[in-house]
Order: sequence, then structure tokens, then C-alpha cells
Amino acid sequence: MAQRGQPSFDDVVALVDQLREQLGALRAGAEKREQRLAAEVKGLEADTRDMQQMLQASERQAGQLSNLYVATYQLHASLELHDVKQAICDIAINLLGAAEYALLIRDDDQAIFEVAAASDPRPAAYAGDHYQGGDGAVDAALKDGVTRFTPSKSLAVAVVPFAVHGTVIGALVINGLLPQRSALGADDRELLDVLAAHAASALLAARLFHERTRKLRTLEGLMELLKPPREAP
Repeated sequence: MAQRGQPSFDDVVALVDQLREQLGALRAGAEKREQRLAAEVKGLEADTRDMQQMLQASERQAGQLSNLYVATYQLHASLELHDVKQAICDIAINLLGAAEYALLIRDDDQAIFEVAAASDPRPAAYAGDHYQGGDGAVDAALKDGVTRFTPSKSLAVAVVPFAVHGTVIGALVINGLLPQRSALGADDRELLDVLAAHAASALLAARLFHERTRKLRTLEGLMELLKPPREAP
């Protein structure tokens, strides 16, 4: 028999049961809060990954736009044919990572493609003064003016023809890449397209400037010959 003022056994059991219920409710609430916090953390991690991907994409896009600007500026910075050829080679090396390449320029008088520039050492197919044919991708590109990107059954990694009004006046053939470049990517394709368009116009402008300069010098020479001789004092 319980003494007066002291809780009975049943009261203690009821109290313990009440404490257990409260403890269970606290645990359930804590688990729910933990699950909610875990979901929020996962959401924040997903948002962080998305932000990082967007930042990386923005950096790649900014770099690509910078490369496109540099390429177009270099191609149109001079009307000297030598400078335009050098600009094309610089783009191939510095922006596309070409280790083996050859620049072909059409000689309208002989209807051939001269090897205007090439990497050192030269690829075997471009060791001579002009391209004699034999690479299917290069031959096709010189014929139809369509860029070949990682063509099959060819030694070339890419073939970029320079066409003006349907006439191919030159081409850049990339036969190998630098060790740090395993392959040309999708971003490089846009650069190749820009190179194909702007190199063609730059080469045409340089050739016209060269021809007009040569004709002007010829006329100046003729004018000097037609001048009456100066009388001796």
C-alpha cells in the first residue's frame, strides 16, 4: 500500500509511458527535421553543381568568343599576302592546337594548289612545292569546298577549304594535333567555320591588293622610262 504523498506504482508506469510518448514524438520530429534539412542540402548541392556548370559553360563561351575575335582580327589585320598566310598558320597552331598542318593556295595560272606553308617537319604528302593529290578528304574538299571534320579514311584531322563564290582558292589541312589536344571538339568546329569564311575573303583581298600593287609598280616603271632624259647642266 502506497504511503500518503508518494506516487503509486501505476502513477510511475503512466509517467514512464508519457515520457516514452514524448520522447518518441521528439525523435519523430527530429527525424523529420533531419530529412527536411537533408533534402535542402541536396537541393543546395544540386543548385551549386548547376551554377558551376553554368559558370564553366560561360567561361568556355567567353574563351570561344575571344578566340573567334582574335582569329577574325588576325586575318583582316593586313592586306599583305604573307601576313594573311602567317595569320592562318598562327590560328592553326595557337587556337586549334595543330602540330602538323599544310596551307594550300590555288595557282590559277597552273591550275594547281601550291604548298604555301607547312609545319616543320612537313607532312609527307606536302613535302613538294604543290599538292599532288591522293588524300580522299583533301581532294574532295578542294573540289566541293565543304569542310571535313575528323574525316574517315584520311590522314587529316580536319580539312578547311577557303571558297569564294563557289571557287576554292585555298585550304588548311590539319594532319596532327599537339600532345595536349586529344581531338578537336564541338567548339573548334565553330572556329573552323569562321576560319573557312574569313580566310577566304582575306586571301582574296590580299591577292587583289598584291596584283594591283604589282600593276601599279609596273606602270610607274613605264612612266619612268617614258620620261624625257634630263639635260646635262
